Amino acid sequence: MATPYAIDDLRVKDISWVADATPTAEGQLGMNVATGRLRIFSDGAVRELGGRVLTGTPEGNLVGTITDLALDTAGGDLYFKASGSGNTGWTLLSTLAGNFAVLDAAQTFTKAQSVQEVVLFYASPNQPVDASLSNVFELTLTAATTQLDTPSNLVAGQTILFRIVQDGSGSRALTFSGDYDFATVGAPDLSTSAAGEMDLITCISDGTKLFCLVTRGFTA
Repeated sequence: MATPYAIDDLRVKDISWVADATPTAEGQLGMNVATGRLRIFSDGAVRELGGRVLTGTPEGNLVGTITDLALDTAGGDLYFKASGSGNTGWTLLSTLAGNFAVLDAAQTFTKAQSVQEVVLFYASPNQPVDASLSNVFELTLTAATTQLDTPSNLVAGQTILFRIVQDGSGSRALTFSGDYDFATVGAPDLSTSAAGEMDLITCISDGTKLFCLVTRGFTA
């Protein structure tokens, strides 16, 4: 994924107007000359935005709908239509910085943030996991013994929580690839005494290995 530009420093310095006005470099802006809409080169491809291009501020000059973007080619400023109707309600995007989530700044959220849990499609004897899909995974064991493989697409600093559930028969065992590190206590024996028992495995990754703790004995 391309590195995003900081919202509070969003001034366009590299605009492509040549030929068909198609941007060709990461983060570069251009224009669809047929529709007047903004284009941006992002993640290796040209993407069209719901925006317009003009010289000067759009406030009082450009009719748009909420969430539209407008680029002032004279000053290189990007505007966002945050409110109002017609040609009013345009706001310089940099002034909205405090209302956007960004990757390179400490921020405080005023509402809870969550990630969608992924239910793993059971596979035996080896259970694959794609770490790019979520931070929380549920796995119901339905065979006598299964190995939890090293997740693909691990990122250093990523935290992963596994909910391991016994099926209606119970007594299912789970083993782990060599990249799971349970410190000096070693790989755990999961709760297997009853159907529906659940154990939680919490791991943090360095990008290759997973350093894990286990809490056992819940009821799913």
